[in-house]
Amino acid sequence: MRDSHEVDYNIDYFADHPEFLDEVAKWLHDEWAWQNPGENSVADRLQRMQAQMHKERIPMMFVAFAGDHPVGTAWIVEHDMDSRKDLSPWVATIFVRPEYRGKGIGSALVLRAMDKVRQLGYKQAYLITPDREGFYARLGWRTMEKARDRNRMVFLMTTEFVG
Repeated sequence: MRDSHEVDYNIDYFADHPEFLDEVAKWLHDEWAWQNPGENSVADRLQRMQAQMHKERIPMMFVAFAGDHPVGTAWIVEHDMDSRKDLSPWVATIFVRPEYRGKGIGSALVLRAMDKVRQLGYKQAYLITPDREGFYARLGWRTMEKARDRNRMVFLMTTEFVG
């Protein structure tokens, strides 16, 4: 049962909802364009997203819906940190629209991505965050190191899957 501050939502593969690509590409561009200097437009982000519309192989994306409206995303990608190409896969692009934050959607997106990584047979996953270390720690992630990525300091975190 969800707490009263939460909303009804569901999470699905983004591959099953391509009609929302333009809208979500704009949100993500508005949120993170500053940290992806090679991706200069919404069209660039949209093109990258179109290449990640898979359901049974990496890269893949999930989308959270409140009613019929997309409200958040989570991605699974091969690499998300240029200096750590030796680590894979990564849970990335966890985003929840500001008006839906604090309602359990972000946690559910991360857990869904973790479950999929496990289903794909991986024993471990990685992520980076500049400022949400505590959020991910509550979901079972641990900090490996603090590192520089794209001109900012981030926490490099990992989680391991047992069995």
